[in-house]
Amino acid sequence: MCNACVTQHPNFCPECQLEIGIGGGFKNARREVFFMTLFGLIAVAGFIGYLYIEYPEAPFTYPQNWLVLLAFAIGVSLVGSYFMLRNWSFYQEAQRLPFLGLKATFFIPIVTAATMVPFFYYLYHLISLLWQTATGKKANA
Repeated sequence: MCNACVTQHPNFCPECQLEIGIGGGFKNARREVFFMTLFGLIAVAGFIGYLYIEYPEAPFTYPQNWLVLLAFAIGVSLVGSYFMLRNWSFYQEAQRLPFLGLKATFFIPIVTAATMVPFFYYLYHLISLLWQTATGKKANA
């Protein structure tokens, strides 16, 4: 556990909650999955609108079908980077650096979204929520 959580026992930070296994993991998973799905669908709608404007006679030819899925993944990844970084202590500490803090504030989310790691984060939470719904078991109450 971190030093702050050792001295202030009643209020654990989210990372320490995950470390000792009390909550934190899936309390907000439904909300996160909802917002990531919503922004993924908005990205898909924007891409379909672009395809319809550029190619009104045949907006869905064979290469663009996979690009629609990629647009969904990009929309999910952009919003998912926020959900991944909001409780990360390294990101919060990087924001406080005098000169590099502002650059880190913009650079870290862009790199995180570009790696598409938030999309796999989304898939993990989606599969976990579907499994919890199917079995009736809750991972963290």
